[in-house]
Amino acid sequence: ANRKIDEIKDYEFEQQILLQRLPSRSEVSINDVDLMTGTEFELFIARLFEKMGYDSQITKGSGDQGIDVIAQRSGRRLGIQAKCYGTMISNKAVQEVIAGIQFYGLDKGIVVTNNLFTKSAIELAQAAGVVLLDRNWLKEKISELF
Repeated sequence: ANRKIDEIKDYEFEQQILLQRLPSRSEVSINDVDLMTGTEFELFIARLFEKMGYDSQITKGSGDQGIDVIAQRSGRRLGIQAKCYGTMISNKAVQEVIAGIQFYGLDKGIVVTNNLFTKSAIELAQAAGVVLLDRNWLKEKISELF
């Protein structure tokens, strides 16, 4: 009989733990982002832009023509390439976004990464009007919105 009471107590304790609210503090950190797969990062960036007031949609995986997420607000369409990499992002990512802007007829192109950009990527982005959002921007937005 005692064993049955212990089982009930254990069950009640488990239910209490499961029902507890998660802390309202940020549940996502830049370290969590670093561990994401490419697809998880694309979903995360779409969610991030939604929290910034955009309607976001993910383009179809392969053959996305350099754009992973299209974010829209006030009639403006942004094409976003999401790069979750362990190394710096080269100008190849910027070139892909330039092509994607044309392909999808977008107003602006953005490359967002959990890392930093090479000098060559920065130079090409400035010349082409592509916005580069790096690790520092991402950390700031995570603490602000999550």
